Amino acid sequence: MTSFVPLTKEAHANTKVKIAADFDHVRNQHILPVLAQEFGAVSNELPIVFVKNSENDKVAAVAMTSLTPGSNLLLKEDKWQTRYVPACVRNVPFVLMPAPEGEGNFIVGVDEDHALVGEEGESLFNEDGSETEFLDSRKKALGQYYDFDQMTVAVANYLNEKELLEQRTLTVEVAGEKRNIDGILVVSEEKLNGLSDEDFIDLRKRGILPMIYAHLGSLQNIQFLAKLTADAKIEEEATA
Repeated sequence: MTSFVPLTKEAHANTKVKIAADFDHVRNQHILPVLAQEFGAVSNELPIVFVKNSENDKVAAVAMTSLTPGSNLLLKEDKWQTRYVPACVRNVPFVLMPAPEGEGNFIVGVDEDHALVGEEGESLFNEDGSETEFLDSRKKALGQYYDFDQMTVAVANYLNEKELLEQRTLTVEVAGEKRNIDGILVVSEEKLNGLSDEDFIDLRKRGILPMIYAHLGSLQNIQFLAKLTADAKIEEEATA
């Protein structure tokens, strides 16, 4: 469980944060949010698909980290197994929180119970109460992530509104056993190719076409997850 609280110079004058890779918060997540701006990097290693929130019908772009809910195959001995680490993983122990006054304003929150937070590491505030360069850089990263996330949400829902997304079952073979991956949406190549010239040009002008092609090309990476699944099964049987 996380315990995010508003970050203030009064409460966190002596708080420090270690600079270290930490992936514990996504250890059990089989999908991770992915930003439009990182589709290219992520698509080289992981499958990118779309999922719909059943409560509000909003669509999100995600990268798959496992074939099984509740597990993340990209974590092995606390080390990330791909060259690129999605941006959503790197923001800990900070988060943007709605400001008390609301109206779309946000403040920075910090997870006080996180292993990176304590009496060692980088200071958040200088002795005069001003923010350190470290905190300033983390705040900028959070702001940029929020902006990019809003853009990604808009793109995903634009594809859904244009009816370019379709339910798809991905079938993959793991150690001779076929598995079906359900509950995902992918761009329909048939519908994409059937667009009018006007709609296709609109996608190009919006900068969405590179995302679509990266997404479609990434689906072959399901075989990478199949290999990780098979390897994990072999290791489990060897230690049983």
